[in-house]
This record gives sequence, structure tokens and C-alpha cells, in this order.
Amino acid sequence: ILVPASGDKLSAIPIEELFPAQEIVVSAGARADGRRRVEEVLTAALALTLLDQPPIAVFVHAEEKPYVLEAPFLERLRENLLSRGIDIVEWPVLLESEPTGLVRLDPGKSRPAVFIILPPDSTTTARTGEQRGGLERSQRLGAVLEQLVSTGQNILLSLNPPFQKTYGDADPITTPLRAFGIAPSGLPIFTERFADGKRTVETDKVVIARSESHQPLAGALRGLPTYFPWPIALKPAEKPGAELKLEILLEVPADDATWGESTWLRTWQTPRARRQSLPDLPKFDPGPDERGPWTVALAAEKADAATGQKQRAVVVGSNGWFFD
Repeated sequence: ILVPASGDKLSAIPIEELFPAQEIVVSAGARADGRRRVEEVLTAALALTLLDQPPIAVFVHAEEKPYVLEAPFLERLRENLLSRGIDIVEWPVLLESEPTGLVRLDPGKSRPAVFIILPPDSTTTARTGEQRGGLERSQRLGAVLEQLVSTGQNILLSLNPPFQKTYGDADPITTPLRAFGIAPSGLPIFTERFADGKRTVETDKVVIARSESHQPLAGALRGLPTYFPWPIALKPAEKPGAELKLEILLEVPADDATWGESTWLRTWQTPRARRQSLPDLPKFDPGPDERGPWTVALAAEKADAATGQKQRAVVVGSNGWFFD
């Protein structure tokens, strides 16, 4: 099956990619995934055919060695990007002052790039063989993010709970978001459950995109569940300026069992399998804690007053959602 050409480009889709053998479908129990499979294959082929300047995904992190291009848990993500003609570059900011891979791939800066920020766990100390703990790595990544924002780059930022805010300091990762009118509360969203006489606390959520939003990303997500480990509430500016447009992508609705937790650190540092054995599980405190609803993903667009050039950012109040 051939996708119509654009210019001198043409994409071919093997017939077995669209319509796998019936015995394979039945044995895999994959009937419900058929439409999604066709949609993904066609989207990838159209992207390869129609994009004159294919985009580049630049993964930016502050780990002490590269991992994005090799890590098994990111294999599906890499496959999805590459199948759509999106090249991948890794920028370990502790090792490089600028993204050398991006410079080699696009020396003329003619292709659109999105800088995907992967923040470290700022609660960690330096591990064996490492020189920097989480706080220092957060500060370094925050400085790079500030530079990217100030130079008009497009950004996708996923957030960990900000450790610095627990003792009153500014969080270097979220501070640059003020330029987009976004102020994360820093409070992870907890939910309590009762079963067999026991109380448990959940730190993850499954979120469905808002049906009334007209933002293109929300349209692509509509009806699909997104798994959010440790969702964090985001606060959009109440009255964004004329040059700034904010769109809510994902929300966690309010209910009596769910709240924004201020004393989350011990739960975060306790392995998941051992959390329910903690002597005092967190519970809602009407003073420092917050009730919902909560925005957990925002899209922002900002126009430069002098040139009119647009800069975009997507902020997701969770880190690791794309590992699923």
C-alpha cells in the first residue's frame, strides 16, 4: 500500500503491517488493537512523506553518563519516534555545555527541535561512582532549562516532586516556567483506599484527556488513558497576558479521597512494596494540603512581542509517564 507522494517522497507500507494474518490476531487476542495499529502505521507513513523538515527530539538530562539511546525501558519510545521520521539526540548537560549531537545533525538550525527535559530525583545523594547528588544535578539542569526558555526553544518538561520546596527554597526546574505563566504547586496527588479493613494510599493516577479542549494534543489524547506516576498539580496563571495562551490538557477531578500532599518525602523515599507498612500513612491535612481538581498537564504558547515568533511548551506534572 502506497501513501500519496509529496514532492519526491513516497512511503510504502507492507500489507502485513496493516493486516496481520488472522491466526496471529486471534492467538494474540489483539482484535481491539486493530484500529489503533492501522492508525499508527498510517500516521508514521504520512509523517515520513509530508515532513519537509523532520523534527528532532533532544532529550536533556543531568545524569552522569548517557542512557537515552541505549536504555531498554525507552526502546518503544525510540521506535515510535524514529518510525515517524523524528530523529533523536541526547544531551547530557553534565558532560556537554551544548548539544553536540544536535549541532552535527542540523548544523544550519533549519529543522524544528523539541527539547525534552528529564529532571533528576533531587532527593538523592551522590551514589557510588558519581560526583554529584540530586540537588546539584537539578541546579545544573535548571540553568540549562532557563537558557532554553530565554532563547525561545520549544520544550517538553516532565516533573518530579520538587524537594527544594519542602524546605522553602525555589525549585530550579520549575522556576523557568514562570515565563509561560505556569507555577507548579509541588504537591503530589495522593488517594486513599479502604479494603478488608485496611487503609492504603496510592501515589499514581490514570487520567483521561478533557473532552472539551480544542488543543491539538488534547484531541490526539482524547479517550485514551494516560498512566501518571506521582502526578503533581500545576497552576496556570489566572490572567495570562495577550502574548500568552494556556490550554489545559489533563486534569485529575476532585473527590473526597484525593488530595495534594505536603509531607510526601518519606513516602517517595520508601520502596513501593514497603509503603503500606509505614506506621503513619499520609492523610489529608486541611492546612498545608490541598483539595482538587488539579491540572496535571498544560500546553503553553508565547509570542515574542518584537518578532511575533511563537515558542511552545508542554509541561506534564509527572516524570516517567512515557515509559508506559
